[in-house]
Amino acid sequence: MSFNPLMISFNAAINEYLPPEKQILLTNNQAVFQMTYKEYLHFIKSLTLDDYYPSQTERLDIMAVYAFFNLTLNMSYLYETLHFSSTTKKKDSRSLSEWLGSQDLYTEVVPKTGIRIAGDELQFRICIFSPNMWKWTTISACPCALQTIR
Repeated sequence: MSFNPLMISFNAAINEYLPPEKQILLTNNQAVFQMTYKEYLHFIKSLTLDDYYPSQTERLDIMAVYAFFNLTLNMSYLYETLHFSSTTKKKDSRSLSEWLGSQDLYTEVVPKTGIRIAGDELQFRICIFSPNMWKWTTISACPCALQTIR
């Protein structure tokens, strides 16, 4: 098994909410749980959305879906509501633009309102409604990146 920095990040984040005797330990590339499955479920159920900070991929998914179902996407309002920093918003905006460009889509600024996704609507629909969208490991892994429908 290879070294996985995401596992360490996940482990560290979860352990912040657990007492020392219940923390998840990484030993010899294995996660060792010091709690029962029932205790783990109780712990997970006790977390709220305020306890969770989504990855960039998840934030990009949120933006893409929000932009699809709304005429405009006000990223400032969205990021303020979700308690994300303006630095995070700038990085995500750049990544969103890169992903959209790879799909022959782009953003248009709507003055005093936000942005709108523009380009081939069918392409955008395929990306948003692909069953694999929710399994992306990176935004560029969207199935329409294969460019098979042109």
